[in-house]
Amino acid sequence: MNDARIESLRAGSYRLHFRPGQGRPLLIIHPSPIEETAAWFGPSGYDDRPLAVMSAREMERFDSDADDVVRALLAATGWQDAADLQVLGFSTGGYAAILYAAMMSVLRPAARISVLAFSPMTCVWPPEAAGWRVAHHERVVAAGWQTPTQRRNLERFGDTRPWVRKAVSASDGCFRAAILHPARNARDVAQAGLLTGIPGVTVAALPTAQHTFYTLLTLKRGRANSVARIQLALTRHGRMTPAEALPRATALHAALADAAAAAPDLLSLYAMPRPAPVG
Repeated sequence: MNDARIESLRAGSYRLHFRPGQGRPLLIIHPSPIEETAAWFGPSGYDDRPLAVMSAREMERFDSDADDVVRALLAATGWQDAADLQVLGFSTGGYAAILYAAMMSVLRPAARISVLAFSPMTCVWPPEAAGWRVAHHERVVAAGWQTPTQRRNLERFGDTRPWVRKAVSASDGCFRAAILHPARNARDVAQAGLLTGIPGVTVAALPTAQHTFYTLLTLKRGRANSVARIQLALTRHGRMTPAEALPRATALHAALADAAAAAPDLLSLYAMPRPAPVG
C-alpha cells in the first residue's frame, strides 16, 4: 500500500493530483471534475506507482498551450527523466491522453511512452475532419472559441493525428497507443477510425453500444469476476434479464481479452478503474 501524501499541483492552468511512488509513472485523464478523482488513489492495481490524475473537464476550454502543459506536467511530477511512462484516458480524457502522450514522445523520443484510451475523442477540429456527430462537439468548440489564444490552441491541438504521427516518427517505434471503442456507437467508431492504420496504434472495437463500457470491465480479477460484473451492470434497472445479459457479458469480456492479447503491455495497466457509475 502506498501511503505517500497526495499533492495538489498545476500543469499550466490545469490542476492535477499527484502521488509519488515506485515503478512506471502513470497519468490518468478522466472526464469527471478534478474534485471527483480521489478514488483513483484508493486500493487498486496502481497502489505503488507514481500516479497523476487530471480532469479533461478543465481542458475543454483550450486556454493553455498543450506544449506548455506537458512540460509543466513533467516538471511538476519530476518525470522529466522517466524512461517508461504510461497514460490512460477515458472519453474526452482519452483525447487529452492521446495528445499529451504523443507530445511527451516528441519531447522525449528515447523514452517508452504508451497510451491506452477508451471511447476517446481523437479530433475536435477542424469540423470537416472531426464530424459534428461526436458527443460534446458543440460545447467543446464553443468553449474553445472565446479568445484568440483559445482559437489558436483549438486549431493547433484540436486534431491528435499529426501529433501521433510525429510521435511515431520521432520515437522510432517507442511510442505505442491502444484505442478501445464500442463497435455499435457510430460517434465513437468514427472517432477511433481516424487513427486506424497509423503505425504503433492498435484500434479495437468491443461488442457494445455503450460509450462508458469501460466502467464495466476488469482484467485483473479473472474471467468469472469480469463476466459477473458486466452481467450485473447490464441487468440494472430491469434493462435485461440475467439470462439475456450473460451472452453479452461473455462476449464483451472475450473482446477485452483479445484486445489485451493484441496490446499486452498497454492493457496490463487496466485493473479496475472507477469512473462515474453506469446509469
